[in-house]
Amino acid sequence: MQSRSARLSTAALLLVLVSSTLAMGQIHRDSDSLGSMTTDRSKQSNIVPLSSLRNEDLYNRGLAMYRKGEYAKAAQIYQESCNGGNGSACTNLGYLYERALGVDKDERASAALYRQGCDAKDAQGCSNLALLYFRGRGVEKDPHRAAELNQRGCDGGSASGCANLGTIYWNGSGVPKNEELGARLMQRGCDGGIAQACRSLGFFYETGRGVTKDDSRALKLYEHACDRGEASACTNAGLIQSKGTPLGQNESSAFDFFRRACQGGDALGCGTLGSIYERGRGVRVDQNRAAEFYKLGCNRGDNESCIGISRLRDYRQN
Repeated sequence: MQSRSARLSTAALLLVLVSSTLAMGQIHRDSDSLGSMTTDRSKQSNIVPLSSLRNEDLYNRGLAMYRKGEYAKAAQIYQESCNGGNGSACTNLGYLYERALGVDKDERASAALYRQGCDAKDAQGCSNLALLYFRGRGVEKDPHRAAELNQRGCDGGSASGCANLGTIYWNGSGVPKNEELGARLMQRGCDGGIAQACRSLGFFYETGRGVTKDDSRALKLYEHACDRGEASACTNAGLIQSKGTPLGQNESSAFDFFRRACQGGDALGCGTLGSIYERGRGVRVDQNRAAEFYKLGCNRGDNESCIGISRLRDYRQN
């Protein structure tokens, strides 16, 4: 089974930036790292002054079409609202172009629209544009510019901007490395509802990077992120639960975290369940169940799970 130190290194890499999303103040989780967001005018009505009630109505109609999955109609409405000066509509239209939802994928157009949203004081537009600069998609790669834009987004109320800026400072990408500042910014992202930020902050507390080491605080943050769908946080919570404890102590709670992690698609969570069934930690030894979970972990990219499958196969043959 993969060691704790190896697992924590993976968790650190996974904290790399939150995905782009609509201007709705809610995280849109990407498969593994960076991303963008969209803005919900009902929650951020003070971000951009609207030129007219009609433009407000247009924006809300676009958001309604997006939520119904009618992306082409949403794009048309967002375009009209953006032309009328609604920065959040520009941001959301940029998101549609970035993700090829109802329109052809066009990252240059996406960057231009995010910039238009940002210039109109839509905080999420700044944060989304920062991600494109960080990745060099639709614009020339520029980590320093990414940091500046995330700062604007964070200052304007974008929780993902704070979380991503925290990651940038923690890694020293385009700015001087500052783990303490990175942790403080990650806390703002977590407080703003970004589950990835809570998981990353848990890693900081577990390892004592940028904050005072505190396993109890780390566990609470991992649990918080796990409850909000961050599967790797469920695995980390289970690992803390089982760390340095006698066989059987906290096994039931840890098992539940690993089960949730595997159900959520985390490869190591599945591999850990395989190890639990192979070794009989808090459950009866069951090589068939072990093989099932090892297969899930292996198929999702966990090398130790693949080794577990081979080990069980050799055991059966002998």
